[in-house]
Amino acid sequence: MSFFRRNIVSLTVIGCITAAVLTYFYKPEYFDFIVQPSARSLYERDLKKYPDQLERWNRLSKMAINDSVLSGDSYSEIATSTAQNSFAAGYMVNIAQGESLLATISMDSIQPSWILEAYNNNGMLLESAIANDSMLSLHIKNGEAQRLKIVVQSFLNITDTVQLKVYKQPLLEFPLAGKGNNAIQSFWGVARDGGRRSHEGNDIFADRGHPVVAAADGRISSVRDRGLGGKQIWLRDNLTNSSHYYAHLDSQLVTSGQRVSRGDTIGLVGNTGNARTTPPHLHFGIYKTGGAVDPKPYIWQVPIPEDSQSLPLRPVAIGSGTGANLRSQPNANGGLIRNIQNDTLIILGNSNDWYHIRTADSLAGFAHKSMIRLIEE
Repeated sequence: MSFFRRNIVSLTVIGCITAAVLTYFYKPEYFDFIVQPSARSLYERDLKKYPDQLERWNRLSKMAINDSVLSGDSYSEIATSTAQNSFAAGYMVNIAQGESLLATISMDSIQPSWILEAYNNNGMLLESAIANDSMLSLHIKNGEAQRLKIVVQSFLNITDTVQLKVYKQPLLEFPLAGKGNNAIQSFWGVARDGGRRSHEGNDIFADRGHPVVAAADGRISSVRDRGLGGKQIWLRDNLTNSSHYYAHLDSQLVTSGQRVSRGDTIGLVGNTGNARTTPPHLHFGIYKTGGAVDPKPYIWQVPIPEDSQSLPLRPVAIGSGTGANLRSQPNANGGLIRNIQNDTLIILGNSNDWYHIRTADSLAGFAHKSMIRLIEE
């Protein structure tokens, strides 16, 4: 290739790159199919035309990120945004190894005007909710123990009320068909053999012959009949990168190397091995690199929270009475943040009989409805 032609090619490449950079700078939406910006990024891009609104938005976002209220295992709230008080709040959730987290916002409109996000403890965005009809939903299911911050924020200058839910779910199927938490009668860590060892699993009781099911899709790595576990099955689960141990079975209905799907019957409850003097039950264990882990969070069933019912709402309220306390959770056992008697408050929403409020100095928390006096306009 001649020197002249090489220069032409170089100039063409430089020109294309320059054109792409300028296009992205002035028309970034042309690249959304590549960049796939979050809902927050898209909204903030529109707000750049209105610096005052963008500053207000960023201030609300910072408050939400700094919130320290706790949502617990199963939480619901009526969240309210008005033209004067846009909704912005953050919720801390502690996730055990083996648990997943779901968060949803149910809306009246199919056009989302709310943002729902999950951040890790270092402030890194993990996931932004996906819009589906009139619902925003996100699902964190990496299965690792962690503290998450769920951030909820409405668009500015809208009047809207939505139903927010944040709740945990186990990663695995309950290993006895049709049974639940009440069937677990012996938990991880209980002393065995006079204290010489501890229980490395959960004992789940049922009648002899009750179906034992695969807790996840996987492959049967071993079918054995020996030792303490008697008739036992080992299932390799790639979802949680672990091996499931089913012991004391009366019957094994699978073979080594067989592929199974979540919910498939793989055996029947019994009391073989060292369980021959006890009522029939399944010993269910989970083993990861390094040894056994507590299986309870992997299978413990948390109820999906019911919808919260709306309380009366006003733009401004006052803490009323000496017992007007701001708490970290919507119950009397929630950690005390501070007393808010005579404080002017903004109401964000309510979780059943507890108002979710924010103080004049930006602290968020919960106060019982009996301790809040609404100010008439």
